[in-house]
Amino acid sequence: MALQPRLHLDIGWAQMLSIFAPLIQSRAALEARVEAAWPANAVPALSVRTALDAVLTSLALPAGSAIAMSAVTIQNMADVVRAHGLEPVPVDLDIATLSPTASQIEHAITATGARAYIHAHLFGSRNDLAAVAAICRARGAVLIEDCAQGYTGAPPTDAPIADVSLYSFGPIKAQTCLSGAVALCRTPELTAAIRAILSVHPPMPEQWLRTRALKYSALKVLSSPTAYGLAIAALRAQGLDPDKAIGGAARGFSGPDLMSSLRRAPPRNLLRLLAKRSEHPAGDAWRTNAGSVLDAELGATFERPGSAAQTHAYWLYPVLVQDPLAAMETMRAAGFDATRGATSLRAITDGTNFTAPNASRLIEHVLYLPIAPSMDELTLKRMARALREGVRPLQATKEKVAA
Repeated sequence: MALQPRLHLDIGWAQMLSIFAPLIQSRAALEARVEAAWPANAVPALSVRTALDAVLTSLALPAGSAIAMSAVTIQNMADVVRAHGLEPVPVDLDIATLSPTASQIEHAITATGARAYIHAHLFGSRNDLAAVAAICRARGAVLIEDCAQGYTGAPPTDAPIADVSLYSFGPIKAQTCLSGAVALCRTPELTAAIRAILSVHPPMPEQWLRTRALKYSALKVLSSPTAYGLAIAALRAQGLDPDKAIGGAARGFSGPDLMSSLRRAPPRNLLRLLAKRSEHPAGDAWRTNAGSVLDAELGATFERPGSAAQTHAYWLYPVLVQDPLAAMETMRAAGFDATRGATSLRAITDGTNFTAPNASRLIEHVLYLPIAPSMDELTLKRMARALREGVRPLQATKEKVAA
Protein backbone atom coordinates (compact mmCIF):
# COMPACT_ATOMS: atom_id res chain seq x y z
CA MET A 1 0.00 0.00 0.00
CA ALA A 2 1.29 3.44 -0.90
CA LEU A 3 1.70 5.63 2.17
CA GLN A 4 2.73 9.29 2.25
CA PRO A 5 5.72 9.32 4.68
CA ARG A 6 5.90 11.47 7.78
CA LEU A 7 9.54 12.39 7.25
CA HIS A 8 10.98 14.54 4.50
CA LEU A 9 14.78 14.65 4.63
CA ASP A 10 15.68 18.08 3.30
CA ILE A 11 18.96 17.03 1.73
CA GLY A 12 19.82 16.05 -1.83
CA TRP A 13 21.98 13.14 -2.91
CA ALA A 14 24.83 15.46 -3.90
CA GLN A 15 24.99 16.89 -0.38
CA MET A 16 24.70 13.41 1.13
CA LEU A 17 27.57 12.11 -1.01
CA SER A 18 29.74 15.15 -0.21
CA ILE A 19 30.06 13.77 3.33
CA PHE A 20 32.29 11.03 1.90
CA ALA A 21 34.51 13.36 -0.16
CA PRO A 22 38.17 13.95 0.84
CA LEU A 23 38.81 16.73 3.35
CA ILE A 24 41.24 19.51 2.47
CA GLN A 25 40.43 22.59 4.53
CA SER A 26 41.46 22.87 8.17
CA ARG A 27 38.98 22.99 11.04
CA ALA A 28 39.72 26.69 11.59
CA ALA A 29 39.08 27.49 7.92
CA LEU A 30 35.80 25.59 7.89
CA GLU A 31 34.61 27.25 11.09
CA ALA A 32 35.47 30.63 9.56
CA ARG A 33 33.39 29.77 6.47
CA VAL A 34 30.38 28.92 8.63
CA GLU A 35 30.73 32.11 10.66
CA ALA A 36 31.13 34.25 7.51
CA ALA A 37 27.84 32.93 6.09
CA TRP A 38 25.93 34.14 9.15
CA PRO A 39 25.59 37.60 10.74
CA ALA A 40 28.34 38.69 13.13
CA ASN A 41 28.88 36.74 16.35
CA ALA A 42 28.02 33.27 15.03
CA VAL A 43 29.52 30.09 16.51
CA PRO A 44 29.08 26.56 15.06
CA ALA A 45 28.40 23.63 17.41
CA LEU A 46 27.58 19.94 17.26
CA SER A 47 23.93 20.51 18.22
CA VAL A 48 21.58 23.08 19.73
CA ARG A 49 21.82 21.24 23.04
CA THR A 50 25.61 21.48 22.86
CA ALA A 51 25.31 25.22 22.32
CA LEU A 52 22.81 25.59 25.19
CA ASP A 53 25.19 23.70 27.46
CA ALA A 54 27.95 26.16 26.52
CA VAL A 55 25.68 29.16 27.14
CA LEU A 56 24.71 27.91 30.61
CA THR A 57 28.34 27.10 31.39
CA SER A 58 29.32 30.65 30.45
CA LEU A 59 26.62 32.10 32.73
CA ALA A 60 27.89 30.11 35.76
CA LEU A 61 24.60 30.55 37.62
CA PRO A 62 24.25 29.43 41.25
CA ALA A 63 22.82 25.95 41.72
CA GLY A 64 19.06 25.98 42.08
CA SER A 65 18.61 29.13 39.97
CA ALA A 66 15.33 29.23 38.06
CA ILE A 67 15.32 29.14 34.25
CA ALA A 68 11.97 30.09 32.71
CA MET A 69 11.09 28.09 29.59
CA SER A 70 8.18 28.17 27.19
CA ALA A 71 6.34 25.08 28.35
CA VAL A 72 6.54 22.99 25.16
CA THR A 73 10.11 22.17 24.21
CA ILE A 74 12.45 19.31 23.36
CA GLN A 75 12.89 17.14 26.45
CA ASN A 76 16.68 17.28 26.20
CA MET A 77 16.62 21.08 26.51
CA ALA A 78 15.11 20.76 29.99
CA ASP A 79 17.53 17.91 30.71
CA VAL A 80 20.50 20.17 29.92
CA VAL A 81 19.11 22.86 32.23
CA ARG A 82 18.77 20.32 35.04
CA ALA A 83 22.26 18.94 34.38
CA HIS A 84 23.60 22.37 35.36
CA GLY A 85 21.76 22.19 38.68
CA LEU A 86 19.17 24.70 37.50
CA GLU A 87 15.38 24.51 37.80
CA PRO A 88 13.17 24.74 34.68
CA VAL A 89 10.06 26.88 35.22
CA PRO A 90 7.39 26.30 32.54
CA VAL A 91 5.54 29.28 31.11
CA ASP A 92 2.29 28.11 29.54
CA LEU A 93 1.54 29.06 25.96
CA ASP A 94 -1.46 30.05 23.93
CA ILE A 95 -2.10 27.23 21.45
CA ALA A 96 -3.14 29.58 18.65
CA THR A 97 0.08 31.61 18.80
CA LEU A 98 2.32 28.86 20.24
CA SER A 99 3.79 31.45 22.57
CA PRO A 100 3.34 32.66 26.13
CA THR A 101 2.31 36.28 26.45
CA ALA A 102 4.87 38.88 27.48
CA SER A 103 3.00 39.38 30.77
CA GLN A 104 3.16 35.64 31.55
CA ILE A 105 6.90 35.63 30.92
CA GLU A 106 7.38 38.72 33.07
CA HIS A 107 5.38 37.14 35.91
CA ALA A 108 7.43 33.92 35.76
CA ILE A 109 10.73 35.81 35.81
CA THR A 110 9.62 38.13 38.61
CA ALA A 111 8.01 35.45 40.78
CA THR A 112 10.91 32.99 40.58
CA GLY A 113 13.88 35.31 40.08
CA ALA A 114 14.63 33.42 36.87
CA ARG A 115 18.07 34.22 35.49
CA ALA A 116 17.17 33.30 31.91
CA TYR A 117 14.17 32.67 29.66
CA ILE A 118 14.37 30.04 26.90
CA HIS A 119 11.78 30.46 24.15
CA ALA A 120 11.12 27.65 21.66
CA HIS A 121 9.61 28.61 18.29
CA LEU A 122 7.41 25.63 17.41
CA PHE A 123 6.40 23.78 14.23
CA GLY A 124 7.77 26.46 11.89
CA SER A 125 6.04 29.39 13.60
CA ARG A 126 7.99 32.46 14.69
CA ASN A 127 7.09 34.90 17.45
CA ASP A 128 8.18 38.52 17.81
CA LEU A 129 10.29 38.67 20.97
CA ALA A 130 10.94 42.43 21.09
CA ALA A 131 8.70 42.97 24.13
CA VAL A 132 10.10 39.84 25.80
CA ALA A 133 13.67 41.03 25.20
CA ALA A 134 12.87 44.34 26.89
CA ILE A 135 11.40 42.52 29.89
CA CYS A 136 14.40 40.21 30.19
CA ARG A 137 16.89 43.07 30.07
CA ALA A 138 14.93 45.05 32.63
CA ARG A 139 14.90 42.02 34.97
CA GLY A 140 18.50 40.97 34.35
CA ALA A 141 17.52 37.70 32.66
CA VAL A 142 19.29 36.27 29.60
CA LEU A 143 16.99 35.67 26.63
CA ILE A 144 17.72 32.48 24.68
CA GLU A 145 15.62 31.56 21.67
CA ASP A 146 15.52 28.04 20.27
CA CYS A 147 14.98 28.49 16.52
CA ALA A 148 15.47 24.82 15.63
CA GLN A 149 11.90 24.45 14.36
CA GLY A 150 11.64 28.03 13.07
CA TYR A 151 14.55 27.99 10.62
CA THR A 152 13.33 28.48 7.05
CA GLY A 153 16.54 27.51 5.29
CA ALA A 154 18.51 30.76 5.10
CA PRO A 155 20.60 32.56 7.74
CA PRO A 156 18.84 35.64 9.16
CA THR A 157 19.89 39.07 7.95
CA ASP A 158 18.73 41.13 10.93
CA ALA A 159 20.67 41.57 14.15
CA PRO A 160 19.41 39.16 16.84
CA ILE A 161 16.93 40.43 19.41
CA ALA A 162 17.71 37.59 21.81
CA ASP A 163 21.00 37.35 23.66
CA VAL A 164 21.50 33.98 21.96
CA SER A 165 19.58 32.46 19.03
CA LEU A 166 20.10 28.74 18.42
CA TYR A 167 19.65 27.17 14.97
CA SER A 168 19.62 23.44 14.28
CA PHE A 169 20.68 21.40 11.26
CA GLY A 170 19.63 18.06 12.71
CA PRO A 171 18.26 15.18 10.62
CA ILE A 172 14.66 16.35 10.13
CA LYS A 173 15.32 20.12 10.08
CA ALA A 174 15.22 22.47 7.09
CA GLN A 175 18.52 22.41 5.15
CA THR A 176 19.66 19.47 7.27
CA CYS A 177 23.32 18.56 7.62
CA LEU A 178 22.32 15.45 9.65
CA SER A 179 23.64 17.25 12.74
CA GLY A 180 25.16 20.62 13.62
CA ALA A 181 24.00 23.96 14.95
CA VAL A 182 24.80 27.65 14.92
CA ALA A 183 24.60 29.91 17.97
CA LEU A 184 24.02 33.52 16.98
CA CYS A 185 24.95 35.91 19.82
CA ARG A 186 24.02 39.52 20.43
CA THR A 187 27.39 40.61 21.81
CA PRO A 188 31.02 39.82 20.95
CA GLU A 189 31.70 39.12 24.64
CA LEU A 190 29.16 36.28 24.85
CA THR A 191 30.36 34.98 21.49
CA ALA A 192 33.92 34.77 22.77
CA ALA A 193 32.84 33.03 25.99
CA ILE A 194 30.80 30.40 24.13
CA ARG A 195 33.53 29.85 21.54
CA ALA A 196 36.12 29.32 24.27
CA ILE A 197 33.96 26.69 25.98
CA LEU A 198 33.20 24.85 22.74
CA SER A 199 36.83 24.95 21.62
CA VAL A 200 37.93 22.45 24.28
CA HIS A 201 35.39 19.80 23.25
CA PRO A 202 37.03 16.85 21.44
CA PRO A 203 35.78 16.50 17.85
CA MET A 204 33.52 13.67 16.83
CA PRO A 205 35.26 11.19 14.52
CA GLU A 206 34.79 11.79 10.80
CA GLN A 207 33.32 8.29 10.51
CA TRP A 208 30.52 9.29 12.90
CA LEU A 209 28.87 11.55 10.30
CA ARG A 210 29.52 9.08 7.49
CA THR A 211 27.71 6.39 9.47
CA ARG A 212 24.80 8.78 9.98
CA ALA A 213 24.80 9.50 6.25
CA LEU A 214 24.43 5.80 5.48
CA LYS A 215 21.52 5.50 7.92
CA TYR A 216 19.69 8.52 6.57
CA SER A 217 20.41 7.49 2.99
CA ALA A 218 18.41 4.35 3.73
CA LEU A 219 15.55 6.48 5.10
CA LYS A 220 15.75 8.72 2.04
CA VAL A 221 15.46 5.70 -0.26
CA LEU A 222 12.28 4.77 1.62
CA SER A 223 10.75 8.24 1.20
CA SER A 224 8.61 7.37 -1.84
CA PRO A 225 5.03 6.45 -0.88
CA THR A 226 5.32 2.93 -2.34
CA ALA A 227 8.64 2.06 -0.67
CA TYR A 228 7.52 3.65 2.59
CA GLY A 229 4.24 1.72 2.61
CA LEU A 230 6.13 -1.54 2.11
CA ALA A 231 8.54 -0.65 4.95
CA ILE A 232 5.66 0.06 7.34
CA ALA A 233 4.01 -3.22 6.39
CA ALA A 234 7.28 -5.07 7.01
CA LEU A 235 7.68 -3.50 10.46
CA ARG A 236 4.15 -4.49 11.40
CA ALA A 237 4.68 -8.03 10.12
CA GLN A 238 7.58 -8.32 12.57
CA GLY A 239 5.41 -7.11 15.44
CA LEU A 240 7.21 -3.75 15.66
CA ASP A 241 5.56 -0.39 16.30
CA PRO A 242 6.27 1.74 13.17
CA ASP A 243 5.79 4.95 15.15
CA LYS A 244 8.54 4.07 17.63
CA ALA A 245 10.86 2.56 15.03
CA ILE A 246 10.79 5.55 12.68
CA GLY A 247 10.77 8.11 15.48
CA GLY A 248 13.81 6.44 17.04
CA ALA A 249 15.66 6.36 13.72
CA ALA A 250 15.22 10.12 13.32
CA ARG A 251 16.30 11.01 16.85
CA GLY A 252 19.65 12.78 17.14
CA PHE A 253 20.95 12.21 20.68
CA SER A 254 19.70 9.80 23.30
CA GLY A 255 20.97 7.54 26.04
CA PRO A 256 21.79 7.87 29.73
CA ASP A 257 25.04 9.82 29.29
CA LEU A 258 23.55 12.79 27.47
CA MET A 259 26.03 15.46 28.53
CA SER A 260 29.10 13.49 27.50
CA SER A 261 27.61 12.86 24.06
CA LEU A 262 26.80 16.57 23.67
CA ARG A 263 30.17 17.90 24.76
CA ARG A 264 31.85 17.17 21.47
CA ALA A 265 32.88 19.35 18.52
CA PRO A 266 31.56 18.86 14.98
CA PRO A 267 33.74 16.73 12.70
CA ARG A 268 35.30 18.61 9.80
CA ASN A 269 33.03 17.03 7.19
CA LEU A 270 30.01 18.32 9.15
CA LEU A 271 31.51 21.83 9.23
CA ARG A 272 32.13 21.65 5.48
CA LEU A 273 28.50 20.68 4.77
CA LEU A 274 27.21 23.28 7.22
CA ALA A 275 29.30 25.96 5.50
CA LYS A 276 28.12 24.90 2.05
CA ARG A 277 24.43 24.85 3.00
CA SER A 278 24.72 28.20 4.81
CA GLU A 279 26.50 29.81 1.86
CA HIS A 280 23.95 28.52 -0.68
CA PRO A 281 20.56 28.35 1.08
CA ALA A 282 17.66 26.81 -0.80
CA GLY A 283 14.09 27.99 -0.56
CA ASP A 284 11.29 25.89 0.88
CA ALA A 285 8.23 27.75 -0.40
CA TRP A 286 6.55 24.37 -0.89
CA ARG A 287 6.04 24.20 2.88
CA THR A 288 4.10 27.46 3.10
CA ASN A 289 2.16 26.56 -0.05
CA ALA A 290 1.19 23.18 1.45
CA GLY A 291 0.28 24.80 4.75
CA SER A 292 -1.93 27.35 3.01
CA VAL A 293 -3.79 24.61 1.14
CA LEU A 294 -4.42 22.65 4.34
CA ASP A 295 -5.46 25.80 6.23
CA ALA A 296 -8.05 26.56 3.56
CA GLU A 297 -9.33 22.97 3.45
CA LEU A 298 -9.57 22.45 7.20
CA GLY A 299 -10.87 25.90 8.09
CA ALA A 300 -12.17 25.98 11.66
CA THR A 301 -12.98 22.26 11.76
CA PHE A 302 -9.80 21.41 13.64
CA GLU A 303 -7.86 23.45 16.18
CA ARG A 304 -4.49 24.11 14.54
CA PRO A 305 -1.61 25.06 16.86
CA GLY A 306 0.11 28.14 15.48
CA SER A 307 -2.86 29.29 13.38
CA ALA A 308 -2.49 32.80 14.84
CA ALA A 309 1.33 32.92 14.85
CA GLN A 310 2.85 36.05 13.34
CA THR A 311 4.72 34.03 10.72
CA HIS A 312 4.59 30.33 9.90
CA ALA A 313 6.87 28.24 7.68
CA TYR A 314 5.02 24.94 8.35
CA TRP A 315 8.00 22.85 9.34
CA LEU A 316 5.29 20.56 10.74
CA TYR A 317 1.53 20.68 10.32
CA PRO A 318 -0.13 19.88 13.67
CA VAL A 319 -3.84 19.53 14.45
CA LEU A 320 -5.54 18.64 17.74
CA VAL A 321 -7.72 15.53 17.73
CA GLN A 322 -9.76 13.71 20.33
CA ASP A 323 -7.95 10.38 20.01
CA PRO A 324 -4.53 10.66 18.32
CA LEU A 325 -3.86 6.89 18.27
CA ALA A 326 -7.15 6.14 16.54
CA ALA A 327 -6.56 9.08 14.19
CA MET A 328 -3.16 7.67 13.18
CA GLU A 329 -4.78 4.38 12.15
CA THR A 330 -7.53 6.17 10.24
CA MET A 331 -5.10 8.34 8.33
CA ARG A 332 -2.76 5.42 7.55
CA ALA A 333 -5.71 3.51 6.12
CA ALA A 334 -6.28 6.52 3.86
CA GLY A 335 -2.63 6.49 2.76
CA PHE A 336 -1.13 9.16 5.01
CA ASP A 337 1.36 8.43 7.81
CA ALA A 338 0.12 10.95 10.35
CA THR A 339 1.93 10.63 13.64
CA ARG A 340 2.28 11.72 17.24
CA GLY A 341 6.02 11.09 17.24
CA ALA A 342 7.47 13.45 14.62
CA THR A 343 9.55 15.20 17.31
CA SER A 344 10.66 14.66 20.91
CA LEU A 345 8.65 17.65 22.12
CA ARG A 346 7.30 17.44 25.65
CA ALA A 347 5.30 19.60 28.03
CA ILE A 348 7.49 20.83 30.90
CA THR A 349 5.21 20.48 33.92
CA ASP A 350 7.12 18.81 36.73
CA GLY A 351 9.13 20.16 39.64
CA THR A 352 7.55 23.58 39.87
CA ASN A 353 4.52 25.42 41.21
CA PHE A 354 3.83 26.80 37.73
CA THR A 355 1.25 24.80 35.75
CA ALA A 356 0.92 24.53 31.98
CA PRO A 357 -2.51 23.12 31.08
CA ASN A 358 -2.38 24.34 27.48
CA ALA A 359 1.03 22.77 26.92
CA SER A 360 -0.20 19.46 28.35
CA ARG A 361 -3.36 19.63 26.22
CA LEU A 362 -1.32 20.25 23.07
CA ILE A 363 1.10 17.36 23.63
CA GLU A 364 -1.67 14.95 24.67
CA HIS A 365 -3.84 15.60 21.60
CA VAL A 366 -1.51 16.65 18.80
CA LEU A 367 -1.43 14.83 15.48
CA TYR A 368 1.16 15.75 12.82
CA LEU A 369 0.04 15.51 9.20
CA PRO A 370 2.72 14.58 6.64
CA ILE A 371 3.73 17.23 4.12
CA ALA A 372 6.37 16.81 1.44
CA PRO A 373 7.38 18.44 -1.87
CA SER A 374 5.94 15.42 -3.71
CA MET A 375 2.42 16.04 -2.36
CA ASP A 376 0.55 18.12 -4.92
CA GLU A 377 -2.56 20.16 -4.18
CA LEU A 378 -4.93 17.30 -4.98
CA THR A 379 -3.07 14.99 -2.59
CA LEU A 380 -3.15 17.60 0.17
CA LYS A 381 -6.89 18.12 -0.36
CA ARG A 382 -7.45 14.36 -0.27
CA MET A 383 -5.58 14.19 3.05
CA ALA A 384 -7.65 17.04 4.49
CA ARG A 385 -10.84 15.29 3.38
CA ALA A 386 -9.75 12.03 5.01
CA LEU A 387 -9.10 13.93 8.25
CA ARG A 388 -12.45 15.73 8.17
CA GLU A 389 -14.43 12.60 7.37
CA GLY A 390 -12.66 10.07 9.58
CA VAL A 391 -11.16 11.84 12.59
CA ARG A 392 -12.92 13.48 15.51
CA PRO A 393 -11.61 16.98 16.36
CA LEU A 394 -10.68 17.81 19.92
CA GLN A 395 -13.49 19.61 21.61
CA ALA A 396 -12.71 23.09 22.90
CA THR A 397 -12.07 23.37 26.64
CA LYS A 398 -11.81 26.25 29.03
CA GLU A 399 -8.00 25.91 28.99
CA LYS A 400 -7.89 26.68 25.27
CA VAL A 401 -6.89 30.28 25.90
CA ALA A 402 -3.88 30.76 28.15
CA ALA A 403 -4.56 32.40 31.49
